[in-house]
Amino acid sequence: MTEGRATRMFRRTVAPGIEMRQFEPGDAETVFAVVDRNREHLRQWLPWVDGSHSPEDIRQFIVRVQAQFDADQGPNTGIWVDDVFAGNVGCHPIDWANRRCSLG
Repeated sequence: MTEGRATRMFRRTVAPGIEMRQFEPGDAETVFAVVDRNREHLRQWLPWVDGSHSPEDIRQFIVRVQAQFDADQGPNTGIWVDDVFAGNVGCHPIDWANRRCSLG
């Protein structure tokens, strides 16, 4: 929740025990721990990995992607398997005029 207003939330059950949901600020520690453990592998594909040095960096990302979702530009979700963070799917801002979007 941001100051003064409730934020919208994206949440979908994909299969039993598997859920995709919009990141929340409280997820920052968990997400950072996974990124930090897998830094060598992830940096091959994700240029932002080397700029993430703390849970606060992840928390700032979460604030940005919540604003993107609130602006109707698509969700960025964590993938949770049996309530354990397993990865994410990022929706790049939606081009509504051309009905187009890419995922990362």
